[in-house]
Parts: sequence; C-alpha cells; structure tokens
Amino acid sequence: MPHVPLKLALGAIVLAAATPAFAIDDGPRAYFPVPVGTNNINLIGITQKTNSSLDPATAIKGADATVDVGVLQYTRAFSLAGNASALAVVMPFGEVRGKLTLSGPLGNNTITRESNSSGLGDVSVLGVFGIVGSPAMTRQQYAQFKPGFSLGALAMITAPTGAYDGDKLINLGTNRWAFRVGAPFGWAIGDSYLSPRLTTIEFVPSVTVYTDNDSPFRAGNRSQEALYRIEGHLTHNFNRAFWVSADLTANTGGETTTDGKSDKNSKTWTGGGLTAGMNFSPAFGISATYGGILSGNDAAPEGDGFRINARYTF
Repeated sequence: MPHVPLKLALGAIVLAAATPAFAIDDGPRAYFPVPVGTNNINLIGITQKTNSSLDPATAIKGADATVDVGVLQYTRAFSLAGNASALAVVMPFGEVRGKLTLSGPLGNNTITRESNSSGLGDVSVLGVFGIVGSPAMTRQQYAQFKPGFSLGALAMITAPTGAYDGDKLINLGTNRWAFRVGAPFGWAIGDSYLSPRLTTIEFVPSVTVYTDNDSPFRAGNRSQEALYRIEGHLTHNFNRAFWVSADLTANTGGETTTDGKSDKNSKTWTGGGLTAGMNFSPAFGISATYGGILSGNDAAPEGDGFRINARYTF
C-alpha cells in the first residue's frame, strides 16, 4: 500500500455542535473513527435565517429569526473495551435576533415583538463509543485497516448554561437540560479510511428528551415531548484532499405543553444540504455546508443556512 500522510484524511470524530446547532444535521463524517490519541479542535461558524433559536426544537410559527453563532469544540479519541471512542466538549457563542408579528382575530391590532440574545450558549458534553467494526487502532494500524460496516453509540448531555431571559421571545440558551442518545452506523467502501476514493454511507438515528423550562416567554412552565431524528449522508473522496457529501434528515416530535395545556405544535420536517471538504495540510482542514428545510408542517423549523467548520488535528 503506498504511503499516505495519515492525518491528511482525518476529520473530526464529532463534527457538529450540541443538540443540533444547525437545523439540518450533525454533519457528514461526524462520527468518523480516528486513531487512538488523536485530538481535534473545531471552530464552527453558523448563520441561519429561520424561525427558531440555535436549537430547531424551539421553532415558533410565524417567527422570523437570524442566528449568527460560533461553536468551539474539543474532541479526544481513546480506546474503550478495545473499540474506538471519543469525548467532546462543545461551547456555542454568538447572537440570535428575532421578531414575531401577532394579529387580532380579524387581522387587526397587529403587534410586533422583537428580541435578541447574545453571549454563550448551552454547553454540551458528547460521547461516541464504537461497538462493531471500529476497533481502537494506532496510527500504523489505522492506515492498513480495511473498513466496512460499523455501528456505534452516542450519548450527549446539554446543560442550560446559555444566555436566557424569560421576558424574551427568542434566546440563545434554552433554560432546560437535554439528553440525546443515538446509534450511528454505516458503511465505508475503500481499501482503507485513507483511500483517495473512499465512499461512505452513514445513518444517525437518535432521540432527544428535555426537562421542563420553568421560565418560558409569558408563561409559568413549558414541557416538551421527545424529538426523533434520523440523518443520512452519502460522501465520496475525489482525491486525498477533497470530498463532498449529500445530506438528508427527517425529524418528528417535540410538541410542547404550556402551563398544563397542549400547544398542538408537534413538529415534522425534512432537511437537506450539500457539503464540501478540503484538507489543506496534514493537520488543517475545512468543510462547508449549505442547506435548509425541504418540507415540514406548520409548527416545523423553516429557512436555510450556511455552516463552515475549520479543524485542527494533533
């Protein structure tokens, strides 16, 4: 097998930030295995025109919001029971601005509510654990390993550390805990993970549950049902440095209950996007995604956005 600079083909094990920091997906190759001992620092920029805050589960029908945030993430790969695993800490920061126009029952007495929120977002800790097809490997073993089917598990906790004010319609933080579990799986087709013609087919089914928000806008308490998601990615390397991905996701759930009364706003939507990635050196690479909501019911997130992810590997 010809010599290939090992880090040239590496992406972050965990590409996306937190419960979805982007309304579309976590991102392609988000749970790509890497050699034990690998560290990644990711700086992610996200801009969206939408009807929610940073978390699309907070979508509000009729709202018009702009999200401009950065996400700083550190990931460390290690071995657990002989399988490739990783832990990541994710910190979003930035600003969300929004407005909601309300009308009376006959279309009169129109009122526009505006708000903005800036600072730090909700911090997340994420673990990814290999189960099948992703053994813990040294750098030398990784370069020679022929991949195939793999299955893992993910668990994420998002804490209510972000900027939040119950008098504001839209906030950067969510004022609640979120717990997500999932089972990323897929197939890698190529002689090795470093193949210049590597193709991957990836699926990430997951469910997120929430604690109550005890200070929602103009109410005393708000609960939210679980949100179910499955995302998929088809990626392909065109050479050792450049790859692309087609991205799709389907979501359902998330109905809220405010002060004991159902808001009848269960959300169902699909999203899609395209991603291109480029590795400029063995340690540095960038990927960019454009995508948006393809279809959804009245309560679903809306809009589109752009994400750019700069990665440093060491």
